[in-house]
Amino acid sequence: MSDDLGELLDGCAREYEAAKAVHERARDALLAAALEAWRAGWRPATISERTGLTASYLRKLARDAGLPPSPATGRRTRAELRRGV
Repeated sequence: MSDDLGELLDGCAREYEAAKAVHERARDALLAAALEAWRAGWRPATISERTGLTASYLRKLARDAGLPPSPATGRRTRAELRRGV
């Protein structure tokens, strides 16, 4: 019985580590895409709506990445609404 339990624990630990690695890669890709949207001039609120990241966290990420504050504030223009920005 303890051998079966040990194998179960080992298997679960391997699965957990594999899932954690996939999660970290997906998170890194999401953060990189969010910063790319920031560089492209997207509003923090729009990025937040699409990613689930808070606007304040996005501002922190941009600041940590050495990016200037977002000039995009206020209401969306018609062009932004058409583009889905």
